[in-house]
Amino acid sequence: MRLFLILIFLGLVFADSGERIIGIRVAQPNGSPISRGGLVCTDCIREVKEALEPLNGVRKVSYDVRRDLFIIIVDENFDDRKIKDVIEDIGYIYRGKIQISR
Repeated sequence: MRLFLILIFLGLVFADSGERIIGIRVAQPNGSPISRGGLVCTDCIREVKEALEPLNGVRKVSYDVRRDLFIIIVDENFDDRKIKDVIEDIGYIYRGKIQISR
């Protein structure tokens, strides 16, 4: 929980006023979470980050292992549907978005 709060705090501190912070949940193609019980699929994290980072409007992508949540800083006018499309295009399961406010 502390790590999640620290990541949120850092995101809030370093995000510009023209940016939003969102969290997304993603599952592996077989339905398993990216991290579970201390075990982490590092290849999954890398693949998702490498797919999201080039998107126009995505500023930063990080992953919170304890919460099994990707934290993404995007431009204020970024179309969040792009994230779902990219996740599904690379074969992962998009489990939903969590809006994180300042």
